[in-house]
Amino acid sequence: MIGVVEGLLYAYKSGLDLNEAIAAVGAGAAGSWSINNMGPRIAKRDFNPGFMVEHFLKDMGIALKESQAMGLSLPGLALANQLYLAVQVHFRL
Repeated sequence: MIGVVEGLLYAYKSGLDLNEAIAAVGAGAAGSWSINNMGPRIAKRDFNPGFMVEHFLKDMGIALKESQAMGLSLPGLALANQLYLAVQVHFRL
């Protein structure tokens, strides 16, 4: 999601039409479920939740716990977890 949001911000600040940018990127090697499904919602400024942060944090917590039990370092997952924890705190204020 970080890549999707930053890519859309880059497109917006570059003066590109967001829907055209989403279509172009979504059809290429950089395409993903997130850009093709969440991109249009972001372009419309529809920020209603599609999945509750609490549930996402629970799932990431399970993945982090299991990776630690395996002795596997997943710094990207740990960073994403920290960012979503910040989102959770911010929107509970």
